[in-house]
Formats: sequence, structure tokens, C-alpha cells
Amino acid sequence: MQSNTTHIIQPSIFKVISLKYKDIVELTKLRLSLLVVFSAVMSYLLSVKTTIIWADIIWLF
Repeated sequence: MQSNTTHIIQPSIFKVISLKYKDIVELTKLRLSLLVVFSAVMSYLLSVKTTIIWADIIWLF
């Protein structure tokens, strides 16, 4: 007589973290956000006429 049992295989912790990370990146649209920050920093650097105030650049992040 055969028993019909199913075994639940739990994924490794690294697989779970990897999947969660991919979900977060997809939800926050990380590439688009970084592109916006990069363009803001470049615009600031191109438009400044005097010395660059690095504290202002940090505020853009």
C-alpha cells in the first residue's frame, strides 16, 4: 500500500532574502530613483558658478 504524502521543501534563507530584495527593488523602482538623483547632482554641479558646497550635494540624496 502506497501512502500519498507530500513533503514541503522550505527554501534556504539566502533564496528568501534574494527574492525579497528583488521585490523591494521592483517596487521602489531603484534604477529610476538613482537616475533622478544622478541628474539632480549633475544639474547642480553644472549650474553652480562659485565653489561647490558638498553639503548641498549630500542633501540631494
